[in-house]
Amino acid sequence: MGTLQYPKPGDRGIKVGDQVDIINAAKAHKRANTFSSVTPPQRGHGRSPIIKNGTGGALERFNVLAIDTFTIFAPSDNLVEFKDNWALTGITPVMPRDSGRVAILQEPAAATAPNNLPECVIFGASPCLVYMQSAAHRYCDLEHGAVNRLISRQNGPVRVLTYEPPVSYPAECWAVVVVGTAAPQVQRWAKTPVGGIPERVGDTLGGPITCNIYEPVAGVLTATGTTAAVYNGSLAGVAGSVYVQIMPHGEDEICFWEDCG
Repeated sequence: MGTLQYPKPGDRGIKVGDQVDIINAAKAHKRANTFSSVTPPQRGHGRSPIIKNGTGGALERFNVLAIDTFTIFAPSDNLVEFKDNWALTGITPVMPRDSGRVAILQEPAAATAPNNLPECVIFGASPCLVYMQSAAHRYCDLEHGAVNRLISRQNGPVRVLTYEPPVSYPAECWAVVVVGTAAPQVQRWAKTPVGGIPERVGDTLGGPITCNIYEPVAGVLTATGTTAAVYNGSLAGVAGSVYVQIMPHGEDEICFWEDCG
């Protein structure tokens, strides 16, 4: 294609207004397709960010990645490229290190260049496959080693907006999720099994021990139907069949022993 020229008054053929529209569309298409396999297009003006597939394998649309700590263009390497063409690098999730660093692909990604730079959602709504562990779960997060789905949790950085309930739980469900939604801080409690939870020894937490999880509802501790692995951060062992307050620690929970009856 030669250099495109805008029409002049008196030119014959297609109407001037239509020719201008055609040329503007052609130039926009040309601009969108003149970046190299290394340099992504400029990501400003409301466009979705792009992310480099750093997993080493091909990915499908709506697969998930953990956002790595490195961008494709570091400010120290090329500040102009960093500002104009900022782009992320995605990796296979390592949990709990990558909790909340969620990117949902909006198009397939090859394992290598030039087609390994898909658009993604890092803040906002998107379809995604979620492993729903319980009907009580309304949030989800990355799953260790998984790029095909998220995993539901009682609390988490990604809200499960809607999904088709399965016949039974746990089950994989297609859902609409919202990335970047902080879960409300609901005070949760764990009821210890008969054997309790061993004490912390030096820097090593006691446990983990699987406990049933409860939440206060109208002043009554009510079972959520879920369980969690609970560590003990106290120097005293936790007694059996008691309630302890817990706080999130990645995929697990930590308690500090206080006998609440």
